[in-house]
Amino acid sequence: REASAVDDAASPSAPPQDGASGGASGESASSYSETNTQVKGVDEADIVKNDGKNLYVLHGRAFKVLNAWPANDLKEMSSIDVEGTPTEMFVADGKVVVYSQVNGAEIFTAAGVTPKTQYTDFGYGGGGGMARPADGAIAPVPPGEGGGKPQVYIPLTKVTVMTLNGTTPTVTREVYFEGSYLDSRRVGSHVRTVFQGNQYGPQLKYGIHELYAQKATTPGAPDADPSTTTTTTENPYPKTGTEMIAALEKLRSENLAIISASQLSDWLPYTFVKNGTSVSAQTVACEDFYVPTAGSTESGLTEVASLDLSDPAATPKETAILGRADTVYGNADTLYLAAHAWVEPPFVWNDQGDAVVGVGGG
Repeated sequence: REASAVDDAASPSAPPQDGASGGASGESASSYSETNTQVKGVDEADIVKNDGKNLYVLHGRAFKVLNAWPANDLKEMSSIDVEGTPTEMFVADGKVVVYSQVNGAEIFTAAGVTPKTQYTDFGYGGGGGMARPADGAIAPVPPGEGGGKPQVYIPLTKVTVMTLNGTTPTVTREVYFEGSYLDSRRVGSHVRTVFQGNQYGPQLKYGIHELYAQKATTPGAPDADPSTTTTTTENPYPKTGTEMIAALEKLRSENLAIISASQLSDWLPYTFVKNGTSVSAQTVACEDFYVPTAGSTESGLTEVASLDLSDPAATPKETAILGRADTVYGNADTLYLAAHAWVEPPFVWNDQGDAVVGVGGG
């Protein structure tokens, strides 16, 4: 889809020359390799940038500036650690934008915000539904950090904006987004970033099994006869198609009641802005949401954040799309987001309570 509501597009700019990206003044190479781009004048993020004088490199968890010309004078000029795991970056006009994947558990805590429940179309085994709230996700700590003890892991994508004073970078702005980094483009001083995430909402009941007490068993002794195992609760699942329809209608009614009782904050994604040690949370404004044709994409949330490098300390402008994008294309004045169409296969319940998939014309 075309996403032109983020902000006014800037005209394309030529690649920076003679240290225009913040490198030291002096002789530059007459020619040098750059990031391969799809459209002339539309820069794409990379792990290495080159302005003919300096190389800008993401190496491990560090952003490094190297004097690269003349080749005999190759040396590291500066290095600064980047929070999390850096993935890509832009370097232009003395500004740096670095994307990294971070554990945002401490960010949520610092902002006083509780992680929301996420909805996904797909899950293990082809299922889907409401995922566990992010604050319940557990992941091991990498070796050497806390002795390998488990900790809460809530993934966020961080955008770190830095200003280059010669070859020395200083952090200007730190912003965290819910959702994973999908792609980005830079046109002139405007950097537009696309984040792909799950859809948020209150905890719903996804299957009719949540309407019934589950079957429970009491096993016998380890060496006892298996026949001593007793069933304490039987599953009262629907036995006919009519009963199944009634159960689904009950499920629908209960979910509608949950939705009616929800708050706006249950549905909107957070953006966290860090200033020193303080962290504030904000959400995308309702008027900045776009709703595509119902059922035309996989459920999810796509955010586009626009950063103006002429004002690097400003918080990025955001817009959001209800739907999951997976392909990005950009030219000088338009950003296109594309997604696979999502068509749910038909289900028919027979009187034995079985679901028959794919019933209909061939």
